[in-house]
Amino acid sequence: MARRLRMLGTNSKTGECPTLYEDEETGEILVQGYTVTDPDVLAQMANPLKG
Repeated sequence: MARRLRMLGTNSKTGECPTLYEDEETGEILVQGYTVTDPDVLAQMANPLKG
């Protein structure tokens, strides 16, 4: 079954910025955004996923 997402917000004026969503069933927060590749930034993140 597909997730039912509710958009929580974005600051995009053109549709190209990161956006936050909530899974309406589980309450999980999903982030649509840019891929982080900078090693200094990744080192500051708690649990970055390797894709």
